[in-house]
Amino acid sequence: LHLAAMAVLTFVIAAIVLGAHVEALSPILIVPGLMGSQLFSRTNPCPWWSICYWEGLWVGTDLCFSSTSALDRLSLEYNEATNTYKDKTGTEIKVSGFGETCKVEYLASNPVETSCTFQLPVGNYFHTFVDYFVARGYQRDKNIRAAPYDWRLAADQLYLRGYYNNVKSLIEEMYTSNGRRKVTLVSHSMGCPVTLFFLNNVVTQQWKNTYIYAFIPIAPAWSGGNK
Repeated sequence: LHLAAMAVLTFVIAAIVLGAHVEALSPILIVPGLMGSQLFSRTNPCPWWSICYWEGLWVGTDLCFSSTSALDRLSLEYNEATNTYKDKTGTEIKVSGFGETCKVEYLASNPVETSCTFQLPVGNYFHTFVDYFVARGYQRDKNIRAAPYDWRLAADQLYLRGYYNNVKSLIEEMYTSNGRRKVTLVSHSMGCPVTLFFLNNVVTQQWKNTYIYAFIPIAPAWSGGNK
């Protein structure tokens, strides 16, 4: 996000979620936009003579030095009979850092998957945003968290892969571990329809009344993207 725009948006969101005291803060769950989640890949099946590490794919060094190979691994295979998508044969891809902010704060992925302690501070995405709220009493991975997803997939495919069940469990966990305070959902770009699908199709109104304080979409792609 442009720094000036992020500063304005952060101020507006802060006005909504910040209470008079730290004890009153609404927990924040970030749902990033298209290409806003780090992806890691490995060979599957792994040859018996090799060790197949989870390697940084998006955004990784392969995209700079061997973009054809990286883009090939990012591609999906469609099964017409089941109307589902799967990773390209010979490749397994996963999203890293569900529930953590570090993997959406920066877009650059490490050469191999590591903990947040060793996250490369390259490609600022939500870092400025998270830092703003941390400076005002929030704690990373306690009352400000993130729900990255495989942005290659549409919402219905994310549902089939269990993403929304994980989001629901995470929100309930945040609610419980933060003194039964309702959660504010902050989503960006394509993360907005991803979040809206969850609110409209996965959970009930009673559940939303219990667990959701606000839904704040940033630059939502409600009608798709510009051509």
